[in-house]
Amino acid sequence: VGIVVSVTNWLVSQALVANAAEQISAASVQTADVVDTFLQNNLTTLQIEAQLPLFVELLETTESGPNNYQAVNVLLRLSERDPQNIVYYGLLDRSGKVAADTAGSLLITDESENDYFKVPFTTNQPYISPVFFSGTLREPVFYFSTPVQNVLGEPVGVLRVIYRAAVLQELIEQKNQLLGEGSFALLFDEHNLRLADGEEPGALYTLAGPLPREQISSLRAEYRLPPGDPEEFTLGLAGLQAGLHNAANEPSFVAGVHREDVDVEHEDRLSVTPLRVQPDWQVAFVQHPEVVLAPDQEQTRAAIILAVVVVVGVGAFAFGLGQYLTGPIVRLTQVAEQVT
Repeated sequence: VGIVVSVTNWLVSQALVANAAEQISAASVQTADVVDTFLQNNLTTLQIEAQLPLFVELLETTESGPNNYQAVNVLLRLSERDPQNIVYYGLLDRSGKVAADTAGSLLITDESENDYFKVPFTTNQPYISPVFFSGTLREPVFYFSTPVQNVLGEPVGVLRVIYRAAVLQELIEQKNQLLGEGSFALLFDEHNLRLADGEEPGALYTLAGPLPREQISSLRAEYRLPPGDPEEFTLGLAGLQAGLHNAANEPSFVAGVHREDVDVEHEDRLSVTPLRVQPDWQVAFVQHPEVVLAPDQEQTRAAIILAVVVVVGVGAFAFGLGQYLTGPIVRLTQVAEQVT
């Protein structure tokens, strides 16, 4: 009976793990689609807004300036489509200088050295920036930008919008418990910096593992890392870091995903999906192992109870059969003793 229980439990466990892997993979794709849809919708909206004749006319004249009130008023109106998350709208001329902006006193007049200007202006394609930790804005942000084109389709400037990175956390939290209790999603950039965490928001903007000192210095110079000592926001999750690096080859793996997992050697089951609109970012959907194997544990308890019932039943049957078979012999022996 014990062998049968063990084999049954192993088969059930393997089936549960395989089924969970498929479900987690599907949840990862579904969560990535939510983020992709948000990013693409913003790019599309920005491209439509960039076609406003006022912007083209302004950028083709020499009278543009950051306080062009008519253009600023239009930009303020555009900001109203997502006032909770949009920080500032701005219009940059062909040299990267600000032609109009909603930033007011925080205005930076020359943005020509930033990729959110250079890339769309030189490629004539829309652009999404990494997340930046700007001391000026005092919060993590990222940029959408797109070229403003004249009637010939040539770029004459760039329209850009600054978004609070907190919106990424809101998107990821929408998929909490998608697969039931203990399931959630994470969002990472190409350096495995955590941009969103559906289970522990306090783990935002932490690195999965250590980076070379030269890379830390370079990212810090680009405002790509939060302020403070890198050791304080580096979690040391070697399994997670390795899994994220190798996700293109093996998108499903097990690893600890939070700092406390290192101490208790806890590992979750993950599936990773890169974004289509921003390929440098990837979603990891997570499910706790105790949830995955919960049906197996129920099966084990049921099998143990069944085994106990079977053993007791067999024992009772054997005892009764023994009594039935030995009863005549015992009685015959007793009669023989009386006769002698």
